[in-house]
Amino acid sequence: MLFVNKIFKITPQLLLIGGLMLSKSLFASDKQTSPGLNLGELNPCGAKPNCVCSVDANDKDHFIAPIENEKIDQLWSQLKQNLKLWGLNVVEETDNYIHATAQTRILKFTDDVEFLYQPEKKQIQMRSASRVGYSDLGANRKRLEDIRFKLHQSTNFK
Repeated sequence: MLFVNKIFKITPQLLLIGGLMLSKSLFASDKQTSPGLNLGELNPCGAKPNCVCSVDANDKDHFIAPIENEKIDQLWSQLKQNLKLWGLNVVEETDNYIHATAQTRILKFTDDVEFLYQPEKKQIQMRSASRVGYSDLGANRKRLEDIRFKLHQSTNFK
């Protein structure tokens, strides 16, 4: 390695830049379904393991349970009030839908986080998906479970 460093004058910065350029294909999207509603429902996850969603219980790799509670109206209100406090940036908000973004800590990638309020089912559907990359190492699932925990904690619901 020392011989290679002398010939090509490879510095740690050059290795980092080269590594990032070579890994661009690892971070490329495979047409992950975009945020937004499709026929009144959240979009399902694509094939990559960098997304979780509560709409398809048959998709075991991507499924996360929706937030369910008899007092779902209060939970929805608390969710809307606390998203910014919990580190999410609200992009779009309607009476029954929220699209927010979150940034990963180290590499600062943007993830899309969505919530769909369904009072008739006493549920809040949720979805979190990375915009780029293949695996998220469980970050999206952890994010939604943390939000679920904080939401229940802030409202004293079980």
